Amino acid sequence: MLTAKEALQKLRAGNKKYLTQNNGSGDVSPAVRLRTSVQG
Repeated sequence: MLTAKEALQKLRAGNKKYLTQNNGSGDVSPAVRLRTSVQG
């Protein structure tokens, strides 16, 4: 079982990995993610 602190660290590490990945298809730049969050 993870503590809340450990779970948050794991979540942040996963988010960082997702945001900094260099492979994959499509444009996932910060500008595109912002536009998607604002416009849906």
